[in-house]
Amino acid sequence: MSIPDENGPLYLLSLDGGGIRGVSELVMLDCIMRRLQKKKGLDELPKPCDYFDLIAGTSTGGLIAILLGRLRMTTQEALDAYDDVAETLFSRSNRKYLAKSQFKSTTLEDVVKEIVAQRSSSDLLKYQDKDEQKGKAFVCAIDEKELGAIHRLRTYNIDGTSDEGLKDCKVWEAARATTAAPLNFKPMTIQRDSDKTTYIDAALGYNNPVEQLLEEAGNIFHSKRTLGAIVSLGTGTRKLGLASPEDVNGLGYGLSIVATLKNETTDTERPHKRLQAKFKKFPNTYFRFNVPDGADEVKLAEWRKMGELKKLTTDYIGNEAVDQEINDLVEVLSKRKTAGLTLGHICLLDSKQLLMNSHLAQHMGTSSNFFTGRTKVLESLEDRFFLREPGERGRREFLICGMGGAGKTQIALKFVETKAKLLFKRCFWIDATDGATAQEGYQEFASEAFPDKEVTTVSMAAVQKWMADLDEEWLLVLDNSNEENMRQFVPPGNTGNIIYTSRRHNLAASLQPEWVAEVNDMEPEDAITLLLRTAGHIPYNRELRAEASPVVAELGCLPLAIDQAGAYIRRMGGSLSDYLALFKSQRQRLLQDPDFKGLLRDPRFKGTDPRNQAVYATFDISYNALREIAHEHEGSVKGEDARNALKILRLICFYHNDTLVLEMFDRASIWGERVAPKLNYPLGKGKDALDNLIAVRDNVWDSNPVMFGLMVLEDFSLVKWDHYRLHVSMHVLVHDWALTSIGKKDMARLAGYAKAILFGSISYDTHVESYRFHRRIYPHVEACLRRANMSQEDTRAQAGYQMKLGTLYEQSGQFESARDAFHKSIGLWKTERGPDDHLTLRAMSLLASLEKADGKLGEAAFVLLQILELRQMRIDDLSSRQDKRNPEDLKRQARRGVESDDDEQLLKRLRLKSAMDWAQLAVVYMGQSHLDAAEHAMLQTVEIRKAVAPETAAWAERHLTKIRLARAQDATYNLDDSPRADSRRSVEDARASLAEAIEEHGHDHRDTIRALGALAKAEMDAGNGEAAEEIAKEFARRCTEVYGEDGRKTLAAIELYSKVLQHNEQHIDAAGMRTLILTYSQRTLGIYHPDTIEALLKLGVGLGFQGRFEEAVIIATRAVELLEGIHGATHRAVLSFRKTLEIVKSNAARATPNTRRQMARDALRKYHEHGGGDHYVVDDDFVDRWANVVHLSMFWPTGIGEPEEVYFAERPPVVNSVVVAEEEEQQARPTQQELPLDRESLADEFA
Repeated sequence: MSIPDENGPLYLLSLDGGGIRGVSELVMLDCIMRRLQKKKGLDELPKPCDYFDLIAGTSTGGLIAILLGRLRMTTQEALDAYDDVAETLFSRSNRKYLAKSQFKSTTLEDVVKEIVAQRSSSDLLKYQDKDEQKGKAFVCAIDEKELGAIHRLRTYNIDGTSDEGLKDCKVWEAARATTAAPLNFKPMTIQRDSDKTTYIDAALGYNNPVEQLLEEAGNIFHSKRTLGAIVSLGTGTRKLGLASPEDVNGLGYGLSIVATLKNETTDTERPHKRLQAKFKKFPNTYFRFNVPDGADEVKLAEWRKMGELKKLTTDYIGNEAVDQEINDLVEVLSKRKTAGLTLGHICLLDSKQLLMNSHLAQHMGTSSNFFTGRTKVLESLEDRFFLREPGERGRREFLICGMGGAGKTQIALKFVETKAKLLFKRCFWIDATDGATAQEGYQEFASEAFPDKEVTTVSMAAVQKWMADLDEEWLLVLDNSNEENMRQFVPPGNTGNIIYTSRRHNLAASLQPEWVAEVNDMEPEDAITLLLRTAGHIPYNRELRAEASPVVAELGCLPLAIDQAGAYIRRMGGSLSDYLALFKSQRQRLLQDPDFKGLLRDPRFKGTDPRNQAVYATFDISYNALREIAHEHEGSVKGEDARNALKILRLICFYHNDTLVLEMFDRASIWGERVAPKLNYPLGKGKDALDNLIAVRDNVWDSNPVMFGLMVLEDFSLVKWDHYRLHVSMHVLVHDWALTSIGKKDMARLAGYAKAILFGSISYDTHVESYRFHRRIYPHVEACLRRANMSQEDTRAQAGYQMKLGTLYEQSGQFESARDAFHKSIGLWKTERGPDDHLTLRAMSLLASLEKADGKLGEAAFVLLQILELRQMRIDDLSSRQDKRNPEDLKRQARRGVESDDDEQLLKRLRLKSAMDWAQLAVVYMGQSHLDAAEHAMLQTVEIRKAVAPETAAWAERHLTKIRLARAQDATYNLDDSPRADSRRSVEDARASLAEAIEEHGHDHRDTIRALGALAKAEMDAGNGEAAEEIAKEFARRCTEVYGEDGRKTLAAIELYSKVLQHNEQHIDAAGMRTLILTYSQRTLGIYHPDTIEALLKLGVGLGFQGRFEEAVIIATRAVELLEGIHGATHRAVLSFRKTLEIVKSNAARATPNTRRQMARDALRKYHEHGGGDHYVVDDDFVDRWANVVHLSMFWPTGIGEPEEVYFAERPPVVNSVVVAEEEEQQARPTQQELPLDRESLADEFA
C-alpha cells in the first residue's frame, strides 16, 4: 500500500505500555486535542484518528490505539471507556488466586466485545471505510515461543505480508493479545485452521513501540512522503540507577549491576533517547511526553490510584516547558507544518537503532509482493517436507536448480514464508556464495545457538554442530550453492532439512530425482500475470493479457526479466507494445556488443542458458532510461536522483552483491572530509564525481544523494532493500551485468572510486561499533580486491589502502595477511614520503603492535627500535632548524603573542610519540623477561614527558614504579588494558568506575566493558564469588559480541571467567572454558604462540583440581617444554611455568586415592549443582575412572574436540629472537623455595 505524495505530511502517534498508567497517555492526548479544538475554533472535540495517519501501541497502549484508531473515539470517550475497563479488570472480584496470572482474561474479552458492539457494525480488526485514509492502527504482541519475534496486528491490509492468517482477527482478540502481560493475564492463542500462535504482550523489548511505528510507516507509505511529527506518549518514567552499596550486601550489589545492564528491556526511555538524539537538529518533529517517576508512584494494576495519576499528569502538563512543547505540537498539527524530512531520511536516520533492536534470528529477505505461479515446485516442496512423526529422523535434502533469473530464491522464500514456518521450529537462511558470506550468515543467528552461555558471535563450525544436535525439526536454505562449497556449509550428521538453490545442475547427482526441481521459465499465463502486476496494470484484463503475451514470449518467460520489464513500464509509462519494440531493438544492439559476447564466454557463465540475453537486454533498457532521465532533467531534483542512481550502480558492482552496508557511506564521509582532500584519493571530478555520495553538511553525512539514488534503483528493480533498509542487495545477474557494462576505459577509474569509499569507511580505532562494522564489511573488501587491481592506484593511495587492509586482517585474526599488508604499506610510504615521515612511522607502529599481538616479541622490539631511531632523526633535524633561527625575530614574535613556528608544536608532538614508543618497547621487553632493558625504556618515557608535557608524566612514573616493583618481587608485569593488568582494587572503586563509565559512555562503550571486567575481578578478590561469576559471565558475553569469539580481548575475558569459576570451585566448568580458550588460541594465534601454550598450562592445572593428576602433569610438562623451546630455559615466563609444574607434581605425589576420589567427587558435585549433568554419580568406581584415566577428552564442551592432543609430537624449534637495547647477558633470578603446596596455594598462583 502506498499513499501518494500529495496527501501532505505524515503524523504518527506512539503509545507505551504500562498497565492502568495508560490513563496518563489519554490525559495528555486529551489536553492536546482540546488545545487543538480551541486553536482551530472547532465546535466539537476533534478525534486523534482525524489527525494521525498511523497509531501504534503496546499492551495498555495497544488497547488505547484500538479505541482511538479502530473504534475512532474522541479522547473523552476513550477516557470514559478506559476508566470503566480498568475498574472492571483490576478490581478484587476479578482477581485470581493460586494461579499463574493474577486476573481473569475473560473479563477483558467481554468488556471489549461490549464496547465494539456499541461503536462498530463489525467485530473484525481489519475494518476500515474506503474514505478513511487516516487513523490506521496496529498493536504489538510477541509469540510466546519466539520472544524475539514482534507481531503487528493491524487494522489495515498490506499486500505480501505474513499476517494473512489474521485477516479475520477480531478486535477483542487483538486487545487480548497486546495486553497479555504474563503475570497479569494468561497468554492469548489465536488459531485459524492449522495456523496457531500464542501471544503475550510486547513489553519485553517493545514497551515503547515508536521504532516499530517508524518502521511500519516506511512499509506502508511512500518513501518520499514528508514527515510532519512523531508524537510519543509514555506511562511514566522510573528510576533505573544501581542499588546503593550501603543498602545491599556485596552479592546484592553485584547482581543489581548485571540486572541493570541486562534487564532494561521494558524501559521506554531508551528508544526515546535514541530518537531524541536523531531528531535534535530538526525542531518540532519529535515530541515525547512522559510523567517523571510516574511508574514509581503507581504500579501496573493499582486502579484505585488512577485519580492520583491523573493529578500527577495534570501537574506535569502545567510545567512551563511541557506547556510550551504542547503548544508547539498543536501549532504543527493545526498548520500541517513539516521540517522537510521524508520517510527515506528517517529510515537512514534510524538505521543503527533499528539494527540494534532487530531480533531476527537469521538474515533472510522477503518474497516479492508480486510473486506469481510456481505452484508445482511449491507443491513438490510441501509434499517432500511434510510434518514427520515424533522420533522420525533422517536428513531430507531438496535442490532447486535452474538458470540465473529463474526465481529460485523467490521460490525458497515463498515456501519458508507460507509453509516452512508451520512445519519447522527453526528456519535458517545462508548465502552460500562463498566462505565470507556463509560465515556472516551463520553469525546472524549464532546467538540463538548458545542462549545459556549468552554468546552472540560463534564460529560457523560451532553453530553447525549445534544445529546437528537439535532435537526439533529445522530447515536450512543454502542459497547460491555450488559443488565446491555445498558440503562445507552443511551441518554434520544426518538430521534436519536442507533446501539448496543453485545454477549448477550437477548438484543433482547426489539426490534422488524426486528431490530435485528444475526451474527455468514460467508458465506463459503466470508470466503474463506477473508482468501486468509488476507494471501496475490489472492482471486479468483480457486486452492487456493479449498485449502482454508477445512481450513475455520475447522475454523467455524468465521472472527476473519480466520483473525488470514491469518495473520499467511502471516507472516510465508507455504501453506494453512500446516496450516490446524497445526490447527487440536493445537486444539486437546487445548481441553486436563485443563486451557482451565476452561476458557470455566468461567461465562464470559456462553452461548458462542463452535466454539470459533477455535478462541483460532488460537491464540495458532500464540503464538507458536512467541515463535519459538524468540528461533530460538535468538541474532538477529528478535528474539529480537519476544521476546519483547511476553513480551508485557503477560503484556497488565492485562490492559483494549481497547485504551492502549503508553505514559504509556514513563512515566514509568522516574520512572524506578529514583525509581524502589531503591525500588526493580518487573520487572523480565534474558531474560524475562521487564526492557528493559522502558529502558532509553541518557535521553530519548528507544521506540524500545515496538514499534517493537507491530509491530510484529500487523503482527500476535493480536493487532490493532489506526489511529495515539497512542493507542493499542485487541479484547476481544484475551485479555481473553492471560490472560488465562498464567500458574498459572507465574500469580502472570506477574501481578507484569504489576502493576509495570502501577503504575510507575502515578506521584504525578500537571502538565497539568499528569492530562490528568491520566484520560486516569484510565480504565486500574481499570482493573489491578481486575486482579492482590495487596496483593501479598511485603510491599514496596504495599505501593507505594497505594500512587499512592490515588493520582489517588483524582484527579478523589473519596475522600473516596483516603482516604482508603492513610491510607493503611501509615500503610504499618510504618511497613516497621518506623513511622518517609520520605516515611511514605510523605503518611501522601498526606492524609492531601486530608482532606483539602475534607473540613475536623479538620482531616487535626490532621494529620499535627502528621507529625510535627514525623519529629521533626527525627530532634532531627540527631541533637544528630551530637553533639556526634569528633570536631577534623570535623575540618580536613573542612580543606580538605569535607562535614561534609550527616546528615547535610538531617537535612537541614528535617527542610525545617517542615517549609512547619507549613505553611500548618497555612492555615488549617485559614480555621477553629483560627487566633492566624494560626499566631503561620506561625511564626514557618518564624523562621525555617531564620535559615536554609535565602534566602527563605521572602516568609514566606510576608504570616505572610498577616495573621496579616487579623486579624486586620477581613478578611479571603487563601494560595491557585487560583486567589481568589491573592491580587489586577495592570493590567500591570498581563499582564507582563502572557507574561513571555507564553515565559517561553508555552500556556498549569499550570503557564500560573494561570497567565491567575490572569489577568482576574486584568482586572475586573480595571473596564475592557468586556476584563475580555473574559479572564475569556478562563481561565475557559483551567481549564476544564486540571482538568476536576468538578475539584476544574475548579470550582474556573468558580466562577471567574461568578464574572466577575456579575460585568458586566449579573446576569442570572452568576446565571447559579453558579448553575453549585453547581451541580459539590455536585457531587465531597458532599452536606455538606463548598465549596458546599458557592456555594449555592452565588447562592442565585445572584438571589437577578435579583429581585428574596424570593428565595435569602430562599437559603441564608439555607446556613447559614448548615454552622453553621458544624462549629458552632462563626466561622468566619459563621459570614461572616450571614453578607451577613443580606444584602440580608435588600435589600429584602427595594425593592419596581417597584424596583424588574426594577431589573428583567435589568437582562432579559442583558440576551437577550448576546444571552440568542430568544426575549426580557418587559411585566409587565411576569416580576412580574419572580421576585416573588419561583420555584428555571427558566433559569437554560439545563440539570442541581434543585440542591439546596436537602438542604431543616433536619439540618445536626456537622461533622468537631476542633483541635488547644493550646486549647484556640476562641472569636468571633464583626461584623461591618450594613449599608443601595444596590446592589453595596453586589457585593463588594463578589468581
